[in-house]
Amino acid sequence: MQRQVSLQLRIVGAIIDLAAWLIRREIKRRLGAGKEIPHRINERFGMASVERPTGKLLWLHGASLGETASLLPIVTWFLAKDPTNPVLITSVSRSSSETLSQTLPERAVHQLLPGENGAWIERFLQHWRPDALVLAEQELWPRLLIKVAQARVPSLLVNARLSESSFKRWRRLVALGVSVPSLVSEVHAQNPDQADKFKALRVQSTRATGNLKFAHVTTSQRRSKSDLGYWTVVFAMSHAEEEVLASPQLRQALDDHQELCVIHCPRHIERLGSDDRRPKWSQGARPGPNSREVVVDVYGVMSQVYAESDVVILGGSFTDRVGGHSPIEALVSGAPVIVGPDHWAQQSIGDSLAPSGAVILVSSVSEAVAKALALRKDPEMVARQLKAFEQQSREGEAALTAAQAWIAKAIEQT
Repeated sequence: MQRQVSLQLRIVGAIIDLAAWLIRREIKRRLGAGKEIPHRINERFGMASVERPTGKLLWLHGASLGETASLLPIVTWFLAKDPTNPVLITSVSRSSSETLSQTLPERAVHQLLPGENGAWIERFLQHWRPDALVLAEQELWPRLLIKVAQARVPSLLVNARLSESSFKRWRRLVALGVSVPSLVSEVHAQNPDQADKFKALRVQSTRATGNLKFAHVTTSQRRSKSDLGYWTVVFAMSHAEEEVLASPQLRQALDDHQELCVIHCPRHIERLGSDDRRPKWSQGARPGPNSREVVVDVYGVMSQVYAESDVVILGGSFTDRVGGHSPIEALVSGAPVIVGPDHWAQQSIGDSLAPSGAVILVSSVSEAVAKALALRKDPEMVARQLKAFEQQSREGEAALTAAQAWIAKAIEQT
């Protein structure tokens, strides 16, 4: 599983290191915007905040909460496999960092991933000395992967995908002689189309195993809230510009349909002002005849929120700035999911779920609200949607099995 890093890649890495001041400035900007954790900022420069535990260390990385959540079945499996071995899980987003720090099991440690700089990554690797690395749905960030390869750490890319722009950029580099295969030991792509992209970059150790995000999930068979006399719509993971579009639509729907309840769940709760007088989740508010609008103002409760829903309108997909969020957690709860037109960041999920009917694609916020109300009168469509998702969960189990086999072999050989 060892890789030789080509001269061209080493040159690429050296060029990236020249931009250290830009990366520092970006981290400082994120800190000022509340997107970094002040007392843990040194982790972004490779300085560990805790000691390395003893044993064979599996390192897992997912940039944000959705990616790290897809790795949790691996965490559970690996810790149960050997009671002496620890797990290190890294991420970048503040929400994932705060959630994981509070919820990871014993022998699992969370750290922030260092910025894309050789010295910072070397400092990180020298402290943690990982025995294997699994990256979830990660673009090919060369500085990190070059240093991992030079440290002779076997690496696996799961849920692998390349955006069209990233694929074109790497294809040009391959034409110039840059060796992509040396960046990663093996690639488990989300689907055959994504596997073909990696093979076009000459990464022959690539196979389509499915999407790990679908592993260990079955939709719940719970009674619809409409049986209780009301119908709950969750506007989930919404961004500011989407809320401007959706607020009048949802307000009108609440006026027109007395049985309707709405849960507002912004992607970044820091945007909620102190003058927001709507009932808050943290204060115990839940949808019902006496609380027809509820605002979720805490992180780490999305599974509970989705359990209260009859239908989910998924934010991030009505603004081309974001590109969508994963619908999987909502589907797991047994709620049908409506997704807007701007879901390019979740394209592989959309490509697999939309044709089967597991998610409903709409072109606008107004169409999404109308569809959410119409689903109350169409329980058969809801049942079809959730049944389609069950097939995806079986494919997720296959992806998990493939990842487990690779990890077991990699750890054994180190």
